Amino acid sequence: EPANFDWENYVNSTNSPHSSGERGGNGDELSTYENTLTKTESLQDHLMWQLGVTSLPPDEMTVAEEILGNINDDGYLKISLDEIALTTHTSLAMAEKVLKKIQGFDPIGVGARDIKECLLLQVALIGGEEGELIGKVIREHLVDLEKHDYKKIARGMNIPLERVMDIEKVIHQLDPKPGRAYSDAQPE
Repeated sequence: EPANFDWENYVNSTNSPHSSGERGGNGDELSTYENTLTKTESLQDHLMWQLGVTSLPPDEMTVAEEILGNINDDGYLKISLDEIALTTHTSLAMAEKVLKKIQGFDPIGVGARDIKECLLLQVALIGGEEGELIGKVIREHLVDLEKHDYKKIARGMNIPLERVMDIEKVIHQLDPKPGRAYSDAQPE
């Protein structure tokens, strides 16, 4: 079940072509950068600030505030859009429309309902054929990625194995927990 995709297992697996050695450089730079971030602004603060500078009609603003109030520290929406619609006395279509706007906020991937949606939101920034191809791998082969079954992905998508490896490198760099940069927790 892709919603239960184990990112830590995928990233840390010894089968990964990017385990420790190759990943060291970028990973070290990133963690040094994360350590220098001031942890005073929470994810909620950051999202509410963005909402404040977004021009929304009052009914959408109510829905947006309810959505933001239900985003966890990792950046995921914790409750269903049905519940959001019910709580705010609005339609499911309205809740979906407002969520799409929030999913355009920083950090990219925020407001996702599962890891697949989170990764797809980030890949959408790539755009073009490349973004479409990577998106298709995420949508159709997330379980195969976790198992490092690159040959199955190549066969299923009818692309060369080398191409799958390039795509895997891009996916490997995505952030499965976009909200954690604003967490009070110590960086790992």
